[in-house]
Amino acid sequence: MNILQFVTIGEHKGKSRVYFDGGRLAQAFTIGEQYAINVKDNGTVTLSRAESGKKVSRRKTGENYKPVIDCRDDIWGKLFGIGSKLRAVIRAGEIILSRPNKAKRQEEREQRFFNKAAKGQPFKFASLFSGGQIMDNAIMTGLKNAGVRSYVSFSCEREGRFMDLALANQSEHYRGDTVMVNGNIEDIDLNHHNASADILVAGIPCTGASQAGITSNKLKYAEEHDSAGGMSYYFLRCMDVFQPAIAIVENVTNYLKTASFAIIKAVLRDMGYNVSFGVKNGNDFGALENRDRMVMVAVSSGLGAVDVSDITPVATQPKQIRDILEPVPLDDASWKTYDYLDAKRVRDKAAGKGFSRDILNGGESKCKVIREGYHKGGSTETFVQHPTEPTLSRLFTAKEAAAVKEIPFSLLKGESRTTQLRVSGQSVIYTLFVAVGEYLGQWCSSILSDKAMTMKVA
Repeated sequence: MNILQFVTIGEHKGKSRVYFDGGRLAQAFTIGEQYAINVKDNGTVTLSRAESGKKVSRRKTGENYKPVIDCRDDIWGKLFGIGSKLRAVIRAGEIILSRPNKAKRQEEREQRFFNKAAKGQPFKFASLFSGGQIMDNAIMTGLKNAGVRSYVSFSCEREGRFMDLALANQSEHYRGDTVMVNGNIEDIDLNHHNASADILVAGIPCTGASQAGITSNKLKYAEEHDSAGGMSYYFLRCMDVFQPAIAIVENVTNYLKTASFAIIKAVLRDMGYNVSFGVKNGNDFGALENRDRMVMVAVSSGLGAVDVSDITPVATQPKQIRDILEPVPLDDASWKTYDYLDAKRVRDKAAGKGFSRDILNGGESKCKVIREGYHKGGSTETFVQHPTEPTLSRLFTAKEAAAVKEIPFSLLKGESRTTQLRVSGQSVIYTLFVAVGEYLGQWCSSILSDKAMTMKVA
């Protein structure tokens, strides 16, 4: 019989110790037998039946005696460290002890990350729910500004046009080993991709967590959403496969209240990550869009910790909306009356809903969130007032919609207006995530100096 048990290295009178007792131990040793400690080249340690050595003692339980091994030896602290958990296989005549796979994987990802940082090698960057890879570009730009190189090793996005846009405008971020997946994340067999990454980024779909999504889909909770409800599972599955040293997640602020987020935090901490999160506003990071978003950063705990509250702006905000407006001719077809939206506003107000569109004259210092469906011109969207005709207004152009989020329009060129508006509408505040990248790049430099004396570069 084989019994798998997990034990924690303790300490007694200045010596590290491992302890076994009970019927489980009786499967390997009997009371009074002797055992020897053997250290193997692969890092495992065995307690094996021997002619001489330490003795298996006993403890009375009820009317019976059970074997006890209270193995006190400096070797446990030296090899593994006091407080570390060990995987023990108990079988006839021996106990085989080794680090659990979880601990091994943590050490491997941290060593890999540190080696690359020390040698100045580019980090592998994995992106989930990538959209047009606007957030990815921002983070990688911030890393580059801080002297850290990276490239996209893996990307998954279900919208083919969004992926085409990224391929056309961000070719410098791809290499020969890059894997681009156009499809749903739940359809991927990651075992076929030999997947690994140093940094993993995920804009987990917020459809079930946003207030609009909850209302329109009549949801009791975010996880009830048909397509987006289970995405936290796939994110954690990718974390387990890719084993990144750093993970970055963004979402609506309501996501902080979901069961999904609570599970993500708990599982990441159990996997050996330090987790920090907070809410950031677009106006504070140089954008005109008044957008609050949740930002979470997790780093492998052996590398230290980060604090999202320490992420500071790297850009200043334009003074007014008019600073980003294009010179649209006064007789352009984009200027419309939108009488049906005005009529709907009256109905909504009478019904106590309070929905209405914002019509800006250009003097405003902020605007509300530009959504993915902005191109449809819905009843809650933001419009620009005609300079001379009060009955006319228009939607932002694609270039203007990108500008309110500080997204470089070069990342959107070559596609239709609708696709450009959809991509920018579902994207992040660009300058916020440049700041995230710069912060992490600077943090990376700091751990090089902190860890250089304690971690050996392979």
